[in-house]
Amino acid sequence: MTGPLREREEAHALLAAEAERARAGGGRFVLLRGATGTGRSAMLEAAAAHAAGRGLRVLRARCSPEDTAVPFAAVLHLLGPVPEFADLAPGLDDRGSAARLWRLLRSYAARSPVLVAVDDVHLADEASRRWLVEAARRVDRLPVLVVATERSQYDIDPRPAGLT
Repeated sequence: MTGPLREREEAHALLAAEAERARAGGGRFVLLRGATGTGRSAMLEAAAAHAAGRGLRVLRARCSPEDTAVPFAAVLHLLGPVPEFADLAPGLDDRGSAARLWRLLRSYAARSPVLVAVDDVHLADEASRRWLVEAARRVDRLPVLVVATERSQYDIDPRPAGLT
């Protein structure tokens, strides 16, 4: 991985190695934490570009506070249109929904290695955060690399619930 980001060689090397690990069938979850303006999103984009260049399917979501009322909003952004979730109502949040979304990710991974890129996970809805935590526990045997960014500086706004 090369790019305009300076002093990020270790992070680039880690993400490149984890992309290769996913290509070989072993998944991992990587959380990029940092203060505002430290290049988290740029690192995520570099990882996505590198992974795409190595043949991984890249699924992306940028979390937003506007989506927090819709359960699994961030995951649905990642996985694309899922017809059975078209009419999700606020408050719907069950393990069956999480399991169906997990099966969909597994079906993508059965076709080719996958990079799941989630920007600003601290702004994700609660159901999506729980799903990502569960994914972190399960991806080790799948060709899936999950990379999420999370802000670690909270002097601007109150600290939202994140993954850490």
